[in-house]
Amino acid sequence: MATSMTCNQILRDLKYCDNKFPEAAIQAARQNRDEMIPGLMAEITDATKVSEEGEAVATWGHIAALFLLFEFNAKQAFPEILRSMCIEEAEGLYGDYITEDLQHIAARLSNGPEQLAAAINDSNVNEYVRGAFVDAVFGMVCEKRITREAAIQFLRDRLKTAIADEDLHVATKTVEVLGLLGAEAARKEVKAAEQAELVDETWIGLDFFEEQLARGQTAFDEARDLYLAYNANLSADILRSIPWFNQEPPVSQTLESVLQEIREPFSQLPVEAIRWARTHREEITPHLIQIIEGVPEYAELRANDSEEPETAAHIIALYLLTEFGSREVLPALLNILTDPDEDVVDGFQDVLDQDMAQILGRLADEPYQITPLIINPDVNDGVRRDAVESIVWMVTEGKLDRNAAIALLLDWLQESRKNDDTILSTWTALSLMDLGASHACQTLVEASDAGEMEEMWICTEEIEEALADGEASFLETIDNHRFNRIEHTVVELAGWNWDESQVDDEDSDDEWSDDDDEDQIDFADDDDVKQLWRSLRERYTPEQLLEITQSNLPELLDDSADHRYTRRPDVTPPIRLDGPKVGRNDPCPCGSGKKYKKCCAKADA
Repeated sequence: MATSMTCNQILRDLKYCDNKFPEAAIQAARQNRDEMIPGLMAEITDATKVSEEGEAVATWGHIAALFLLFEFNAKQAFPEILRSMCIEEAEGLYGDYITEDLQHIAARLSNGPEQLAAAINDSNVNEYVRGAFVDAVFGMVCEKRITREAAIQFLRDRLKTAIADEDLHVATKTVEVLGLLGAEAARKEVKAAEQAELVDETWIGLDFFEEQLARGQTAFDEARDLYLAYNANLSADILRSIPWFNQEPPVSQTLESVLQEIREPFSQLPVEAIRWARTHREEITPHLIQIIEGVPEYAELRANDSEEPETAAHIIALYLLTEFGSREVLPALLNILTDPDEDVVDGFQDVLDQDMAQILGRLADEPYQITPLIINPDVNDGVRRDAVESIVWMVTEGKLDRNAAIALLLDWLQESRKNDDTILSTWTALSLMDLGASHACQTLVEASDAGEMEEMWICTEEIEEALADGEASFLETIDNHRFNRIEHTVVELAGWNWDESQVDDEDSDDEWSDDDDEDQIDFADDDDVKQLWRSLRERYTPEQLLEITQSNLPELLDDSADHRYTRRPDVTPPIRLDGPKVGRNDPCPCGSGKKYKKCCAKADA
């Protein structure tokens, strides 16, 4: 029953409704409106964050939240709605809801016209958003939130600003609304807009304002009645009619057809097969585990036969099993990640440094299950990093006490320092920073200063900054984990570059000579170069960094007295890429664990 749903379950069903109108979740939200408001606001915040980072929002929670917050008259949510509507990507995030519904939402939830003024005046805000906010002022009059006189004065001021800024869109929209309001007092401003050719004749025509004045109260009454009639029917229920919820059902599928579709090579993610799998968990789980168990055999086939088709079945299987919480796959996954054959581990190369830490942290119940990956120096460095970070995930998933995790990591740090295992010391330190282990700050600083960590990945300043306020760092980790938690395999994998359409066809290898391949940078005694190196490491892999020759370093240093961290914008270091270019949805080569477009793509743009 809807009433038995928790707030988290409601939010999840709203967000991952998967082409089915979330009737039960919406009804449950209505029954728990006060408790739901913070979570609904968070949905808008999260979607805004994703959109600002250049990634398409593949979920639906922010749309449902927008209309439910309107229904709940949640005025406390409007600042977040306003911020979301003012981002550059607003049209892609909200689409036609801007032109059709935003005026009603803003009219009801904003504090008044003045809260909208900055957005209306800002030419960087989407023009349809700005127009909707002008319409919202008319809506406030209709709902008797402000007087007609107050609305007219506000819009006259906006029109003056639009004329000064030569803002055709806002000027036209403002003239239109002033006409509907019967604003005779605005004749002077309207005439000025017309003379400046700032009234779009294809929209309302030059005579519109005077025509509305001639109609008098009738023009206002008709427009008000239309507004109120639409407003009365505006709720989350109108969303059930959108095409996304009314698609023709896919061809009937079976376990056999779904498995075949997942196993076959594809250039487009088999979305319907994955959706079928998500609704038949018990039936498909054993087969997904078999796919994971077969990775070593598949890797051997690929190594011995170049004609063996490449499949991503193991990737889909791993994400589905993580979503299902299928702990029984963990032994097979651990065998793969500790396999001495690099080709076997490479099968999950796209998952390492991106989601493997989360996967291990969610599939394992106790740290001892992951320990073999961590303490063995022969295990792939990326695997060891993710294994250590999985301990942090165990904490955020509620499987492991934070203090117990910190104590365990400190034990590993002590052993790694004793064994001169700089890789393990580095990853352990980073995880201690994520957990906000402030009392370990001095220990980490001493290890860093002693050169016992990988300098290109961590430095004393970063340690001190992260642990200056351990609670803040830990809360940030919790928030990031909540934000990046794997909840829906289609959503997680839909943005991957399956068809390689995002790969740039131009060959970058010819741009730089390979003559300096053997040159390496020695920065042991140069503080300025150390600082530069730390800034560059955020953009390039270790292999790429080593190909920046010493002869290029002077060009990268700013001429100022203190040129630390500075790279001249007109200089690009000569990097030779041995592999294909990185797609925007691929793991970032810098090793941050984020997708490329969320990380270095911004710096490279």
